[in-house]
Amino acid sequence: PSPPVSVLFESRILEDRKGVLWCATRGVGLQKYQSFNGTWKRYQYSANLKNGLSSNFINDIIEDKQGNIWIATGRSGLDFFDPISEKFTNFSKSRIKKNCLISNALNRLFIDKEKELWIGTWHNGLDYLNRNSDFLHYSMDGTAMSLSSNKVMGIADAEKGNLWVGLDDGGGLEYIDRERNK
Repeated sequence: PSPPVSVLFESRILEDRKGVLWCATRGVGLQKYQSFNGTWKRYQYSANLKNGLSSNFINDIIEDKQGNIWIATGRSGLDFFDPISEKFTNFSKSRIKKNCLISNALNRLFIDKEKELWIGTWHNGLDYLNRNSDFLHYSMDGTAMSLSSNKVMGIADAEKGNLWVGLDDGGGLEYIDRERNK
């Protein structure tokens, strides 16, 4: 069957381990295509839906080793989607909580060789979500964990579990040594 017209505005496409196609869009939410039965399902933001998608503006999508889907939104932070329960959990920047995202404007997601999640933001650097659900921040702030730009465009594995981070706004390419946290 033909995809919904809104799939034409996708920002990222992911085929998960079960062969389900996920189309992340910039404006109309998340689309799921199940090829085994030819059906499409749309997930969209609704203020009335407690465990729903937090934003229809999606920049990136990735699957973790458990088969869960992580969604980087452009306005509302990070969504975790459990495909079995079909419920979303949102992680966002908070003025009250200390352990949270550094920004809600997310651009890139990456799962490293250790199967841990890295989150690139549009204007506030890089976040790392560890196995204890703690956020660690890397940004352009002059500290040992400082980046040369806060606009993260790409993330890739380097040797020994370290990372390469592609930055915009003159930042170039950064190498993150995870043992030294810089």
